[in-house]
Amino acid sequence: MEMKKVIIHIGHIKTGSSALQDSFSENLDTLRNRKIFYPTRYATTTTRMDGVSIYEHNLLAAYDEDFQNIYKPLQKKYLSKPFLDKSINNFINGIEEDFLNGNFETLLLSSEFLSESTQRTIVTLKKWINSVLKISEIKLILYVRSPAEAYKSQMIQRVKSGLELTSPAGFFIDYKAIIQTFKNVYGNSSVIVLAYERDNFINNDIVEEFSDKFLGLKLKGKKINESLSLEAVLFLFKYWHDIGSKGKYGRSRFELLVPWLELNPYNSNVTSSPKLKAGLCELINYNHSHQFKFLADLGVNFNNTEMTMKAEKENYSRGHLIEQIFDSTPSERHMFLFANFVIDGLLNSCVVMNELLNSNHPQEPKG
Repeated sequence: MEMKKVIIHIGHIKTGSSALQDSFSENLDTLRNRKIFYPTRYATTTTRMDGVSIYEHNLLAAYDEDFQNIYKPLQKKYLSKPFLDKSINNFINGIEEDFLNGNFETLLLSSEFLSESTQRTIVTLKKWINSVLKISEIKLILYVRSPAEAYKSQMIQRVKSGLELTSPAGFFIDYKAIIQTFKNVYGNSSVIVLAYERDNFINNDIVEEFSDKFLGLKLKGKKINESLSLEAVLFLFKYWHDIGSKGKYGRSRFELLVPWLELNPYNSNVTSSPKLKAGLCELINYNHSHQFKFLADLGVNFNNTEMTMKAEKENYSRGHLIEQIFDSTPSERHMFLFANFVIDGLLNSCVVMNELLNSNHPQEPKG
């Protein structure tokens, strides 16, 4: 009889979690044929504007924790402790019933929010796996991104959420505290920490890399939650501050605009990818120098770790922060053309929507 085991994927800031979860959700039969169970019943479902539905297990990050202590996005999603607790219990009970009564050998879980969970939650999760599921073999796979890339991704996400940008001088990720918490609870040998560096993955694909290394499968990933172009980031930033943050329906319009831009990229021959200013990257790296040493001792190394204190002297003002963060600014003419592309695309969407509504409208009988 094969020993059962649990594999828990934990993604830190922007480390391909959505791509993995999308692949797991789409390949449930393939996983089951290999006796791998990826829970979907009562799991949180994220549905994008293009109809893609992704099952993820972020509810685990709130397991047995006080509502005020859980990760803020979970508070926002579930609103109250009774609703959250009911959702968690349904999810946990569903796993117990489906996994224990099924012919499975491996339980596969995936949650990016677990990297932000408390030690209390991490301990409770382990106790549940050991005592209820009766499984002792647990592997935690934690992907981490370089601090400069993590800061860039976080700032783009803040632009997409209509939030104020924050100075790079105060940005800090305590990799050591996060990793050591998991190691203290699960043991050193159970926690595998890997650098999220696409150039080092099989075909630059985290799905192929993860499935090959940990599942013994050859799954392929799709582009999910791809970064916006620099033009789109600047456009959203200006739109939010000039229009989106004002009026009764400002935020609603803004929240429709963001996924539209994600699904309708501008001509890639013209647009550019957001890149941090060189001195800013070096400053962030400098502030993480001790963290780099800790990670290197674990065999985790990032491709670019040049560092300097020089940029620390720069005064980062809130009003012009976006111009101080990203390298190279498109010309006014280029941004004008990009704005026209957005307006034309949105109007075209309105035309399509109007035609759909008219096609569903009852027609008067002829004659």
